[in-house]
Amino acid sequence: MGDRHCKKHVCSVTIVHDTIMIPLLTAFPLRSEGIVESLELTSCIVWIIDIVVTFLRGFINPRTGFVEMRLKQITLNYLTGWFVPDLAMLSSDIMSLFALDLRTVETLTLLRLFRNLRLFRLLKMAGRLSLIKELVLGLNMGLEWTSLYVETFLTVLKHVSIIALLCHFTACAWYALGDLSSDEMTWIATYREKLNLPEDTGWSFFYALSLHWALTQFLGGAKGELMYFVRDGKLHYSWDETPHLVEDVLPGMRVSEAVLWLNWEYRGRLGCGSQSAHIFQLDGDGFRKVIARSTHMDLFALYARLFLKNISDCYNCIEEEATDLFGDDEQVSKMLRLSSLMTAGNDSVDIRAVFLAWKGEAAAAQLPLRQVRRTLLCVPRLARSLFRFRRQSSPSSHIGDEDV
Repeated sequence: MGDRHCKKHVCSVTIVHDTIMIPLLTAFPLRSEGIVESLELTSCIVWIIDIVVTFLRGFINPRTGFVEMRLKQITLNYLTGWFVPDLAMLSSDIMSLFALDLRTVETLTLLRLFRNLRLFRLLKMAGRLSLIKELVLGLNMGLEWTSLYVETFLTVLKHVSIIALLCHFTACAWYALGDLSSDEMTWIATYREKLNLPEDTGWSFFYALSLHWALTQFLGGAKGELMYFVRDGKLHYSWDETPHLVEDVLPGMRVSEAVLWLNWEYRGRLGCGSQSAHIFQLDGDGFRKVIARSTHMDLFALYARLFLKNISDCYNCIEEEATDLFGDDEQVSKMLRLSSLMTAGNDSVDIRAVFLAWKGEAAAAQLPLRQVRRTLLCVPRLARSLFRFRRQSSPSSHIGDEDV
């Protein structure tokens, strides 16, 4: 029994080696020499021995529940099970080690990808994870609580390992896609030109770059739900694309206004830049539910369309993504004025009062929080009056919806 468990552990270690090295050897220009070649040869020998031993190893008959030790039944069970996949994977091992050198494998993409057949051994390893877990849990060292903590640790380790494995595969596939053709402008060539990298840059740099990209695909950005008004203090904002550049967010500024009008994901990080800061937050879902019942819904829809058009025009021309700070005073004022030309009405209101109320600065220091919220809720009425006043004063400046 001990020899059998030892063999399974050796096979599991070999599978881990294949899982890490096969994608690297397939995607990156690694030379099969030195320790890499020795490990490949060891892996090949282990799988040759595994095939021979499997013909002699008994198995549990699912119909009877007993261990089957008759050679004829063992051989029949293996031939109808893992023999063909094992033989195909062993053939790829031998071919990559003895039949082809590295330069030939690089030129024949199909044969390089043929190595990936060995990854099917991961299916074998899945059935052995429970054995490893039972072995570790059995080493409780006489402590009653050890098994519980070790089991929790192994569960967390399993999930982390799966994520790391997926990131490893994704990183290797991402580099392989960029290295398929040297004639086209791939992401590898773009990074070489952008970072002014020498031609002899090692594969480890591009693997780290690909792994970072793979991690970002799994982590993703947080869905935007809140808009922030800065009342006092100072905040620091850093964009994910340029984390080394920090922008100050000062009193009177707004963050993530796009949450109110668009399906938005936060693009950076916001932190306190002074000892303390006083901010108000506005929930995007709650805001949309309120304005959906408002009689001025068409007004808000018009502003949302203008906001989307403005953000698209600003960033499509320079091929960059908008940050969470898009929508400064000048841009909002421009959209309010344009909206006023597209609406009709008879009332009048001070344009400065409306603009300050929209910024959340309407004497917030002297008003309790509830009164400030009431002030902000009055913004639609003030905006409606403003648009009517502007329409009256500019009757010849009518613009149709189709011109926006």
